[in-house]
Amino acid sequence: MTTHSAEPVPETLQQSAKRAFDFAQQQVRRLITNHPDYFPLFTMNGKWYHQSEAWTNWCEGFLGGMLWIFARRTGDAWWRERAEHYSRLIEHRKHDTSVHDMGFLFWSTYKRWYDLTGDSAVNDVVIQAGRTEALRFNEKGRYLRSFVAPESCFIDIMMNVGVVFYAAQQTNDRDLLRIATEHCLTTRRYLVRGDGSTSHEGIFDLATGAFLRQTTHQGWREARRGSACRRTIGRSPTRSVPMRAPLRQSPPAVCCNSPN
Repeated sequence: MTTHSAEPVPETLQQSAKRAFDFAQQQVRRLITNHPDYFPLFTMNGKWYHQSEAWTNWCEGFLGGMLWIFARRTGDAWWRERAEHYSRLIEHRKHDTSVHDMGFLFWSTYKRWYDLTGDSAVNDVVIQAGRTEALRFNEKGRYLRSFVAPESCFIDIMMNVGVVFYAAQQTNDRDLLRIATEHCLTTRRYLVRGDGSTSHEGIFDLATGAFLRQTTHQGWREARRGSACRRTIGRSPTRSVPMRAPLRQSPPAVCCNSPN
């Protein structure tokens, strides 16, 4: 068997990455110092600091996620304290049934926290987030519904269904595994096209569960969505989240885990 060692990272790339990382720390430090406990979500008139109501709130985990990355990479106690603080600010959302983005919220924050500490209480938050995400499951259509409407399934949910798989793996819950797997199969069947492109949204008949049509809320043209979501199709979480023995099987499709 032949093994291949990783190619060394060019010095110029390392330097560029360090500059970007240092700049990111400066920007985030300024943000949380000048606007404590505020989560930028979208801009209005070119400004993200405003009090306007959001269409949906799915971004609060990203700021905390950056703080955890800084804390791990630098070992700086200040970043670690801020990471824990901003994670706690969203803990109550582990029961939030108004969004389909529990992975974005809690994989970026509490999962990184758990990976760093092994604290079971922190892990319980991630598990609850997965259970909450699973409550969106439509049994007739076999999909996790989007926040828009009960008949709606977004390709974006493939970026979040991993938290349901994780909850299933951690608790040995076969029904959670079924829900997550069936959602992936439904998404692959109806939202992913033969050329690899994807629809943003699929609409289903609530009475029968039958698929009706593809549509979109955003994208270059009708029913198109970028490649970021579709690249999650077919990635298995078992590489980074070992499944307990009674559930040891690889789902046919699953969301990606957010990178560290």
